[in-house]
Amino acid sequence: ERQFKSQIGLTPKYYQRLIRVKTAIGLTRQCPTINLVDLATEAGFSDQAHMNREFRTLAGMTPKEYQVSKQ
Repeated sequence: ERQFKSQIGLTPKYYQRLIRVKTAIGLTRQCPTINLVDLATEAGFSDQAHMNREFRTLAGMTPKEYQVSKQ
């Protein structure tokens, strides 16, 4: 964990959180009408509530708000 943080600049857990949110953003761009439950599953979140929390924390908006802003 220390080596990862020294080389990447982030903890492994935080990096994993970022990757999941980036994956959700990419999936939303590819398929703007994707169901949020399916989006959560495809992006690797345990459930939609977990995705909503992480997305809001890291992206500053919910996945639904992001979907609406891209339409």
